[in-house]
Amino acid sequence: MSSWKRLRTAGAVVLGAILSLTPFLRYRWGAPHPTAHMDHEPRHGGVLGMVGDHHLEIVRAGGRVECHPSDAHRLPIEPIGGRVECEGGEVIAAAAGGSRLVAPDRCPTNEVTCHVLLNDGMTLRMSAAVPPSAFIKDETAAR
Repeated sequence: MSSWKRLRTAGAVVLGAILSLTPFLRYRWGAPHPTAHMDHEPRHGGVLGMVGDHHLEIVRAGGRVECHPSDAHRLPIEPIGGRVECEGGEVIAAAAGGSRLVAPDRCPTNEVTCHVLLNDGMTLRMSAAVPPSAFIKDETAAR
């Protein structure tokens, strides 16, 4: 075999090895979760669930119920309105505040349902057993 042919074969093998690794580089230098539905960690100290292609986290603390909607990649979505429903049937209006809904916590049991109205007209609805906790994880307090 000629030296030119060996060099060409070696180059092709090296190039093939490099190209076979490129799909895995996104895990090293890409976003923490480059694909949808990979991040299911609660970010606000509550209970996280899926509603279609969206995520919804419900937090009960400090005398209030908070509903935090996010998209499939866990980017926050600003709601335009909604309500909180207690297990006994009581409905409490919730106010939109940034990327969350906030309502006073008047639910006598752990079962809470959040109804979150989005700008596109879609309503996200999730029920969960969410016991009240002593604190709400607040990202702005650290700033």
